[in-house]
Amino acid sequence: MRLIASVAAFFCVVVGYSPAQAGIDEAPEAYQIAVATAVPVLPPPLRDFFEAHLETFRQRATAGLEHTSTSATFPGKPDWHYVMLDVAADADTPAARHATARAFPHDHKDAVALFKKHGRRSGGSLPWVIKDRYSAMVEAFRDGKVDVIVQEAGVLLHFTTDAALPFNTTADRDGATTGHLRWSAASGASHGILTFSTVRHRLQPGLIHRLRERLEYEVRVAPDRYGPIGNPVDAAFDVLLDAHRALGTLLSLDAEAIADLDITDAKGFAASLDAYYDRVADRAGAVIELQLEAGALLGAKLIGAAWVEAGSPAPGAWDTSAVTDAPPVSAAEAPTARFVGSRHSTVFHRITCSHAERIKPTNRVYFKTAREAITAGRTPCKACRPEDP
Repeated sequence: MRLIASVAAFFCVVVGYSPAQAGIDEAPEAYQIAVATAVPVLPPPLRDFFEAHLETFRQRATAGLEHTSTSATFPGKPDWHYVMLDVAADADTPAARHATARAFPHDHKDAVALFKKHGRRSGGSLPWVIKDRYSAMVEAFRDGKVDVIVQEAGVLLHFTTDAALPFNTTADRDGATTGHLRWSAASGASHGILTFSTVRHRLQPGLIHRLRERLEYEVRVAPDRYGPIGNPVDAAFDVLLDAHRALGTLLSLDAEAIADLDITDAKGFAASLDAYYDRVADRAGAVIELQLEAGALLGAKLIGAAWVEAGSPAPGAWDTSAVTDAPPVSAAEAPTARFVGSRHSTVFHRITCSHAERIKPTNRVYFKTAREAITAGRTPCKACRPEDP
């Protein structure tokens, strides 16, 4: 099978992807970018540790899409990845929805009761899942097992990234109530645009995937923004509310672009796909950039706070005996490697690619096969199109 098919299967951002295949179909690049953003702002002992395990950390954060848990409270459901803050809204305006979101209860039982009152069997559990994973992070640091620490940190960062993405905060996740253009899976598949069938798909996973290279370089968090954090649930709600506030901008941009381009169905969108993104990319991209930064910063703060709560154990004393993930090809093996990436990017290239030549030797990460790079959470360079024979 050619690599492009493998990439499609791995990333789930291609024609034929069914949202039923995962709890929430986000762009894997969102989590890869969050890892690259969060690690540099961690305190030195943790920063050094996670830099040494960067590829595994990146892989664990991306794999959070399919993460399962033994938690009795959150046994592994799709609704881990979102929470409907505006479920009680009595009007469809952004102002009314956000006012409702601000009044949303922070107590899990109260939230469940509110969802039931408004006919929702499940309206999401994301902020409490973040608290649950934070507690697991504390225990991981106390146990001192490297494989568990990296696993839990990746999963925690996955969910803090989810909290920062606007469409994960609303009851109208597909734009049906607000009247935004959408089409059936069959129609989208027939025109090769299944991934863009709702406003959320267009301006969340679709946009992140399309702007991957721009976001990789522009999503940054200044180290001075790192600091102590209070209650994990309250901290999660702060990020969720900011994400919800940004939702109105994305909805307006989609409606304006669809109307200006006179798009009425999947066929029309397929014909105007590039024009659509030309219109929304600058403003929507700026929104997503800020949100990814917020999710990465929340993740970094919670990882750091968990470490402090565990007693700030020294990474050098942690148990590495159970670490089974094979590392990328080392610099010593570089002459036999066919692919390379940067420690500060989520892309990988052929060794001969002009973009690869710009990567500083100290930042190079080598891979023997393209599949190895993909498994580590990398996406193929669009210029050299790296693939296995």
